[in-house]
Amino acid sequence: MSARTALPACGRPPYQPGSLKAVARQAGKEVASETLRSAGKPAKIILISDRDTLGTSFDEVAHVEVRLVDENGTLVPQAADLLSFSVTGAGKIVGLDSGSIVSTEAFQATTRSAFQGRALAIVRATGAGGFALSASAPGLDGAT
Repeated sequence: MSARTALPACGRPPYQPGSLKAVARQAGKEVASETLRSAGKPAKIILISDRDTLGTSFDEVAHVEVRLVDENGTLVPQAADLLSFSVTGAGKIVGLDSGSIVSTEAFQATTRSAFQGRALAIVRATGAGGFALSASAPGLDGAT
């Protein structure tokens, strides 16, 4: 080991908006890299379901991750916007959550505040024909 590689990286760089890229090298060759980007203001809502299809049994549900992202698609970790949810078609919202341990919001509701830029909707099909979950918040592009 040379003196250059023997010292661990320590300390906190001063905050500046932008990106920070870390590169791992082995024998001088890049073997991994990761880039972190600072987020702007929340601009839109993204919904990501863990299932594409659902049956109608009581315990068959989909977990839909809700993300608040900026205009570049970067998660906004400080976002705490109040989200409104609705279902059209043969489905229903079983519960909403955000992961906040201090939230007193009801799980069975149609609104939920995001926590660290995220929330979770649990939905269930109530019949044949399909359904759509929509999420909205004032000033943000909604999602379905």
